[in-house]
Amino acid sequence: MQKFEALLFDLDGTVVDNMDYHIKAWVQYLKMHGVNDDEKVVYKKVAGKTTEEVIHDYFGDNLSEQEVQNHYRTKETLYKEIYLPHMKEVPGISALLKQAKDLGLPMAVASAAGIDNIEYVINNLNIAHYFKAIVCAQDVAHGKPDPEIFLLAAKRLGVDPAKCLVFEDSLVGVEGAQNAGMKAIAITTGHPAEKFAGYASVIRVVDNFVGLDLTTLSN
Repeated sequence: MQKFEALLFDLDGTVVDNMDYHIKAWVQYLKMHGVNDDEKVVYKKVAGKTTEEVIHDYFGDNLSEQEVQNHYRTKETLYKEIYLPHMKEVPGISALLKQAKDLGLPMAVASAAGIDNIEYVINNLNIAHYFKAIVCAQDVAHGKPDPEIFLLAAKRLGVDPAKCLVFEDSLVGVEGAQNAGMKAIAITTGHPAEKFAGYASVIRVVDNFVGLDLTTLSN
């Protein structure tokens, strides 16, 4: 069986179980602007999308770049303040990253988050050194389920997309992996396991990374 040659990691909900804090920050920020969407509605609108896409969804397509950046900075500052006291990795990921490094597997972050949010997490968790490449919101025109993020990550690692394994927590993420011709392992931080049934990309569904052995995985 073909073994995977590279690993691609989503960030929010995959490396860290932080989506609730992003959603809380969005709900608070939107209320400041007279929008009263609850957490379930907000989650559906933000999952897999770049912050810029969400800003345009809520505030329109006619914003200046300066207005977009003002929204971005204020919302993300609010998120970081809310999340920092609670930051911790999804159990087992440090061990998995170490195993991948020992096996010589190149790794990338492939996330619709902004580079500031990605660095905020991987630097605070002291795992930045494991990643050979980072693909973030600023690198792509479209968020997931568009495959652009994953295809660019594979390109930056110099690996055939079909030989990449994606780790994802969202439905649009595993759909994006599928659209990129990649297999995925789904993490149940955001959805119950049954929600991932029917996605051809998903080879395994796990609650976290504890006990996951890369040497037993193949596509």
